[in-house]
Amino acid sequence: MDLAELLAARRMTRSFDGSAIDPEWLEGRCAEALWAPTAGNSAGVRMHVI
Repeated sequence: MDLAELLAARRMTRSFDGSAIDPEWLEGRCAEALWAPTAGNSAGVRMHVI
């Protein structure tokens, strides 16, 4: 199987249980993500939690 066939055969699988995410945990992950490097640290970052 070559790469093109492999990519075409991929399927996304998700198994969400529907439980709520702890808001404090989510806020912490977003705060940590703000420290991720960008190209030359020049990109502004804005997050929207839905």
